[in-house]
Amino acid sequence: MSVNEDPGAGSLSINYMLNYDNSLSKSNTYSRFDAISDSAYKNLYNRKYINRNSNLNGSVGIHYNGLRQLIFKDHNLWNINMG
Repeated sequence: MSVNEDPGAGSLSINYMLNYDNSLSKSNTYSRFDAISDSAYKNLYNRKYINRNSNLNGSVGIHYNGLRQLIFKDHNLWNINMG
């Protein structure tokens, strides 16, 4: 008798996910400073920013619906539901 034919056997499922993200952003920031006390003192700033981000995420999930029977056998302990 195979595992699939056994009415007491549970099924096992495994799933996984792998996700990779990569992003690039560029920005320019301009700012100007004028001094109130000294009109000759002025500054202009031009800033350039480049941001690079990379992410790698992974997950694995395992589900076995025969876990309760595997642990408790035929004993029904307080109607514990697992799964």
